[in-house]
Amino acid sequence: MKQVLYVEDSATSQLLMRKYVSGLCELTITPSLRTAMSLLESRTFDLLIADFIFPEGDATGLIQYVRSSTTLSALPILVVSSSLDAVLLSRVLKAGANDGLCKPLKTSEVRSLVEQMLHAPFFRSLEHSMVGVCCFQWVAKGADVGGKILAIGP
Repeated sequence: MKQVLYVEDSATSQLLMRKYVSGLCELTITPSLRTAMSLLESRTFDLLIADFIFPEGDATGLIQYVRSSTTLSALPILVVSSSLDAVLLSRVLKAGANDGLCKPLKTSEVRSLVEQMLHAPFFRSLEHSMVGVCCFQWVAKGADVGGKILAIGP
């Protein structure tokens, strides 16, 4: 049976993941990034699933560790996080993750993606580059802005 390492510090998420992948693989769970690195050195896994945010940091270092290792570099990595927006997804993909999912997870979506990663892993690509910059400048009514007097409102 395929071996999956799940790095997650939430007991609730750990229980849910057991349910999601039941029958697909043998799931090993660890709550810390440091222990995950030790397990990856001592055992063979077919897939790494990791939450992103941990008390000791984020999963970027773990992803980079896997990708820089000669023995682990081909290991598929799936990141799951409640804070996974387009900017964070872009960040984890650039770090080397294969794909990412936003919590709360859907059973069918998780099962499908895990099965895909175990049998024919792929790297998700973003069609558009992510830029998350917005600038606002507050000025007083009647202020001179670029040679024009700002007159908004009554």
